[in-house]
Amino acid sequence: MKRTTVVSLALLCLGAMIPACIKVTTPGGGSSDKQDLQMMLTDDPPPTPPDSVLIDAMASITAVNVDIESMSIMMWSDTDHWEPLDIMPGVYNLLNLRNGMDTALGTTHLKKGQVKAIKVVFGNQSSVTANGINVQLGLLFAPTVVVPVTNDTIQLGDTPLQLWMDIDAGRSIVELAQGNFGLKPFIRLFTTNSASIKGIVMPHASAPLVGVISGSDTLVALPSFTGDSGMWEIRGIKTATVNVFFHATASSYHDTALLDVPVVRGTITDVGSVELKQ
Repeated sequence: MKRTTVVSLALLCLGAMIPACIKVTTPGGGSSDKQDLQMMLTDDPPPTPPDSVLIDAMASITAVNVDIESMSIMMWSDTDHWEPLDIMPGVYNLLNLRNGMDTALGTTHLKKGQVKAIKVVFGNQSSVTANGINVQLGLLFAPTVVVPVTNDTIQLGDTPLQLWMDIDAGRSIVELAQGNFGLKPFIRLFTTNSASIKGIVMPHASAPLVGVISGSDTLVALPSFTGDSGMWEIRGIKTATVNVFFHATASSYHDTALLDVPVVRGTITDVGSVELKQ
């Protein structure tokens, strides 16, 4: 009887200790202090007019291929450590990722916290296709690029986070000589905690550009005329209203504008179709 009491007390104490030693997990099996970060790749418009190379040669440039070897992340809570990101390395055509298009690079289960910077390592297989000829893009910098988080807060919290890496083709391609180009990636980061705006501009013959003034920034889109759609989209807007300007680079057409268009973070505002007149 005495032995039974001792054993029972030992089991009771052990039972009280076990919960304190078990790490709480989420329903998906991950630790409660961690969350999923999904890296996305896109080519959204720059905060200044695009490089003249992309405007003047758009008809001849059909691919801007960037070779991404690896990525890693640094959090503010651990500023001396780069955590590798689980991505699919490969060569990606940025011109397929404009006007709201993107692709998932991969998802990593990370410790929650505020993102300080992203590091990207580029390979040597980047190229540009112009006039049907594929030309290798030489790296004009060290292959490793560090992208700090500026002008906003990116927080990995209680819900999974999608983080877009925007490699702007218009500012990343440098024309070295006739038919030769170099790669100097211009990269920015944004999340769904921003507004988007989209629409259609016609006709194709007007060779239009779309400019969105958001505060002190001017974001520029090159409409897609695959199938004569004229579709355009701009993301990463931080203000509550924007002015949208439609500029015809063909001199026989006239410009027009939509003023004080309201936008909301986390949503896409569709301004419909605009036709430039002669």
